[in-house]
Amino acid sequence: MHHIQAASFVSPRIVPGWADAEDVVAGFTPREGVHYIALWFNANGLNRALVFRNKLTVSGSIALTASEAFTKKNLHRSHAENVEAMKKQTALHLENNVEVRRIGVMAAFGCNYQGDIAPAHVVSTLEDGLAIAEEAGADIKYLCWLTRWDGRRRCASSACWATCAAAGPKWRSHCICTIRAGSRSPMRMPGSRWV
Repeated sequence: MHHIQAASFVSPRIVPGWADAEDVVAGFTPREGVHYIALWFNANGLNRALVFRNKLTVSGSIALTASEAFTKKNLHRSHAENVEAMKKQTALHLENNVEVRRIGVMAAFGCNYQGDIAPAHVVSTLEDGLAIAEEAGADIKYLCWLTRWDGRRRCASSACWATCAAAGPKWRSHCICTIRAGSRSPMRMPGSRWV
């Protein structure tokens, strides 16, 4: 194991189980060759993570959701509001010398609240992420698709393949498709990765 999410710097009021995130990170000794990361959603969380830059690999990403219903349920905001939040967060990362190298699209191709998500909508969401990156001057290296596992692995993998293809030649070898709790699909975009 070379990558471990060690803590979540989130609101202790909303997620009381992570009220001791600082103690968790302070309490372990990093092992050589292992990247320890943390999760955060706002400036306060980023500032808490930066205290442990000597232990944590602190990197940023642009995280968007292809499902409006998922965004409202989990983030309590619309897609447009989330785009604005990601613009601010991306700028904040770069101001703190935190690289932003990845765009993640959550609830791609399937959502527990909204059902199927069309590949064209995932591409539109990706375009929003690329626009945020361009505006901020972020050097994006990877596109990451996340989808729920609902027994329709082939359908989801086909949609991911189509979306990687639609993203254009620049991105085809930088797509990372993740299907939760399922096995890897035999259908892969040439040069893309499945995790």
